[in-house]
Amino acid sequence: MPGRGKGGKVLAKRGATLNRVIAKAPPRIVGAVTNRATDKDMADDYVERITKVVNENAKEEFSERKKLYEKLIKDKECSENLIRTQNLDVVSDSVKLQKHEEDIQIWKNSIYNTNQKIEFLDEDIHELEDKLECLQNKRLELSLDKRSFEGIVQEKSAKSRVLKQQIQQKQDEIGKSRQNVETIQSQINNVFKSKVSSDPEA
Repeated sequence: MPGRGKGGKVLAKRGATLNRVIAKAPPRIVGAVTNRATDKDMADDYVERITKVVNENAKEEFSERKKLYEKLIKDKECSENLIRTQNLDVVSDSVKLQKHEEDIQIWKNSIYNTNQKIEFLDEDIHELEDKLECLQNKRLELSLDKRSFEGIVQEKSAKSRVLKQQIQQKQDEIGKSRQNVETIQSQINNVFKSKVSSDPEA
């Protein structure tokens, strides 16, 4: 029988002992006078002993079953309490998880928007870099033009200085020539004056 446990084993053991006791009962002596009252007392004694053994086994089995029942009830209550606690934890964690998921989605949206802004700025930066490169190339061209112009200015300035020197020299020569012409003219004038003074009749 399931659940009998130790009590069942004890009952079986005591039953076997009783069978041995009965088996070892003294045989009837042939020709002896039996006393029915004595036989009845012996039978009643056996029944009483068997009843006592059965009751003791039943009490022991009941006690063991009671202890097992109380232990199982306690274990069940502990398990149910654990289930309730775990359910509450699951509900609480589920709420936290939902909040985290919502926060994650919000931050993902922020990341997406920020990434869009970064891409727009990258495009602006690329355009500015292209424009800057064009401006730098233009500046380089202008710098080369400036150097070329400065070379022309230097060359022209050198030629101007030479021409100024030549002009100055020629102006000096012209001045000298004018002085010479004036001197000659003065001499010419003097020649006429001398001729007039030497020939009064004329």
